[in-house]
Amino acid sequence: MMIETSELLIDIERGKIVPVEEPRGMRIVCTRGEVWITQHRCTEDVILGPGQSFRSTAPGAVLVQALRTASLTLHAPAADPRRARSRPAAALRRLQRLACWSPRRALSEA
Repeated sequence: MMIETSELLIDIERGKIVPVEEPRGMRIVCTRGEVWITQHRCTEDVILGPGQSFRSTAPGAVLVQALRTASLTLHAPAADPRRARSRPAAALRRLQRLACWSPRRALSEA
């Protein structure tokens, strides 16, 4: 059974760096701590604190480093209905395979 999810929760220890491949359109929300974000070929870096977010608009890879131990939620952009597997969904699946990532599963009551 494969569970598809459009958001992931990640905890990053202080000083650790997490690469995010193919992030275009992805929204990164800091829920705890502080992170530094830099994107390939972008001239401006971003520092996020709790409640702040960043949306990737460029095609280059993103590096996220925890300045303090942090928790993030990554939200995939809407899938392109013309493609069976969207690149953002594939990127989230790759991130799920990393030991530091865990999917946030929302179970709704029937």
